[in-house]
Amino acid sequence: MSNRRRPHKKQEVNIKLSRHVTLCISFIEQLVLEKGILSDVNVTIDDLQRIKVNTFSEILPILDKLIQRDLLRRLPSDRTAEYAATPLLLPPSNEEKEED
Repeated sequence: MSNRRRPHKKQEVNIKLSRHVTLCISFIEQLVLEKGILSDVNVTIDDLQRIKVNTFSEILPILDKLIQRDLLRRLPSDRTAEYAATPLLLPPSNEEKEED
């Protein structure tokens, strides 16, 4: 008989939700790197389905969290919400690799 307790249902839901949010963040980071600038104008239905959301507005809270963590920055725009990667999210350039 094992001493380990089985997590309560609420803990299981929180763990699943946490994994889902982590996957969404990873997909969004990858999407920003692929597109250069992420906005509701250049996101396709396929992109949204990959993140498992129906509308761009559903990812806005995640984008805000990425801004708070200095991984994204919101670009000034009167027409639409646009986001770009910060240097923390960008892969190292060739020059930086040569310096190491």
